[in-house]
Formats: sequence, structure tokens, C-alpha cells
Amino acid sequence: MPFVLLAPPPIGTWPKCRVLTVNLGFVRRSDAAASRDPGQPALKSSKSSRWRVGLAAVLAVAAMQPAGAPAAERTIGIVAGSPGSDSHATASAVCAMLAADRARHGLGCRVVVAAGSVESLKLLRDFKADFALASSDVLRHAQLGQKSFAGEPVADLRVVFGLNPQPLTVLVRPGTLRTVSDLKGRRVGYGNDPVGRLAAEDYFDSLGITPGDFVKIRTAAFADPAGALCAGQIDAAVITVGHPNEAVRKATAACDARLMSLTGPYLEKTVPQRPDLNLVTIPGGTYANNRQSVVTFGAQTVLVARASTPGDLVYTVARAVVDDVGAFRMAHPVLGGLTSAAMAANAVGAPLHDGARRCFAERGLR
Repeated sequence: MPFVLLAPPPIGTWPKCRVLTVNLGFVRRSDAAASRDPGQPALKSSKSSRWRVGLAAVLAVAAMQPAGAPAAERTIGIVAGSPGSDSHATASAVCAMLAADRARHGLGCRVVVAAGSVESLKLLRDFKADFALASSDVLRHAQLGQKSFAGEPVADLRVVFGLNPQPLTVLVRPGTLRTVSDLKGRRVGYGNDPVGRLAAEDYFDSLGITPGDFVKIRTAAFADPAGALCAGQIDAAVITVGHPNEAVRKATAACDARLMSLTGPYLEKTVPQRPDLNLVTIPGGTYANNRQSVVTFGAQTVLVARASTPGDLVYTVARAVVDDVGAFRMAHPVLGGLTSAAMAANAVGAPLHDGARRCFAERGLR
């Protein structure tokens, strides 16, 4: 995979930058493939060391402020996952986009670390930050007062823009399991994300498969299900992640692990009726030894704000990313296929914030 090449313009002409080559892995949303930038090549998977080059380039060029640029008049907080996670890289990239144009808006930016979407939205609800990255299904649960938000709905949440999907991913070793029904009586390991596990159990339940149909495994296998699969500790790994994913890449390379396509009424009837979920196709060739495209489903990663957050502030954040999405998507492979049109189309899980609506409307995106 070619490295990301970024040619910074003269400092006096910043904030715009020229993206010469962006060839990062991605997952195409079933109804947004046509919105991909014209001429953008089919994209392949990449190693984590390479996406860090892309993020470093975004951060480094964003730091090239004109001489005498003012200090931040206000610093906003964006809640995301721990360092090294997809969401932390994404939040850092949003901050970088804002830093590039600080002379205009005076905003500083920092990343607030949380353990998953549920905690992220609760921190946002409690005014511990101004924005949060979260999964659209968790955002819907918060709006409706369901699951982790049972009895405590959070109606004051709005979407700013959509990012990458987080599809349910089932990994198996070759020649062992061919369909989801074959998982019965096998050792199945989930990731340690409770929200992802709930999504998986909802899908399995639609097929008449319950947790009791799986062989109980020791807790250690849950910490790294892809690694446990290659170690022979489990027969299938069930995780919810953006793609390309480093753990999946290692498993497909180390033990020829295969991604399993999902089928059934949940994909045919339930997903189309859920605004927070999408059908997702993982293109063949994204991972070694996986030449066939894989059909699955998942929620979207979305940037969220409170409804009470000033429209001008939300507009400024949305504009910083939407107007320079070519630079933004270098931050991580899961963002490699992102377009401004997809950011508008995938803003799901809650109503759109008025500030974001203005940004998209001005650009003819929504």
C-alpha cells in the first residue's frame, strides 16, 4: 500500500492542504458507494504502523500555524476511546482540523478518554465535554432510554456528522464453520465491548440461537478474541469493529482466519427498519486469504453534541472536517473511504444538530 503523501502549501496560505495520494482501507456502506470521490481507487487494508504515518502527517501539518497565530480563546473537549483506538485517532484528527484554522475561530481542542460509547454519551450528558464519538445504536438507546440507558433517557443529544461503520464481524478458522448456524455447540468468544455483544446477541436471537447454545469458555479468551481464535482457544470470534482492523488483519495472516457473511431475517427486515443500522459490505481482498466480499451489518460511528450546544460552535466543527475531508480521512484506515456526502448521509441515531444542518445545507449535502 502506498504511503500517504501530504504536500503542505506555503505557511502563509494555510489552512488548506493538498492530498497527493490517499490509498487507505475502508468499508463501503451499501447505499453510499456511489458517493465515493470520482476516481478514488479501490482501497486495500494496511498495517497500523502505516496509518500512524497518516495521523502524524495530519497533526504535523495542522500544527503549522501562521506566525503570530492567537492562542485558543476556548478549548472544547471531544470524548473518545483510549489512545490507540480508532475513535481516539478520529477525535485527534478533528482537533487537528480545528487547529489548522484557529486564527479564524479561536478554538482549541482536546480529547477526553472514555471506556466505550455508553460512558462517552454519559460524559457528554453531564457536561464533561462538548462533543463525543459514539456508536449510532448506543445513541439511539440513549434517546429512547433503552438497554444501558434504561430508565434514564437522554433526549438532549444531536448528531453532527457520520463517520465509519462498525460492522458485526464473525471470524472463523478455515474449513471448520460455513454458516452462522454452525456456531451452535462451538466455543464462541466475544470482544470485551458490552454494546457489541448486545448487538451480536440480538442478531443470534433472531436466528433462534441463544448464549446457551455456545460452549462456555474461560474469561481470558474474551480479551483478544481474534488472538484466541488463532491460539485454538475458541472456534469463532465475534467482534464489532471498523475495518480494516489490525486484530483481524493479524488473525487472517497468522492462522488464515476467514470472515463469515451474515444472513437471515435480521438483515432482510430488521436492519432496513432501524435508522441507526446499515447493511455493510467488507470488500473482498481487504484481508489476506479473504477474496470474497462479506455481507454484514452494523452501526455508524457518529460525532454527537448536546442540542443546547450553540449552533455556531457545531457549524465550526462540522465545517472544519467537511471542507477538508481529504486530509481528515488520512487519520486512520477506517476513514479511508469517507466523503462529505457520506458524512451527511450517515448522521444517524438521533436528530441532526441545527449547526450541522446548516453546514450540510450550504454545501448541498442534505
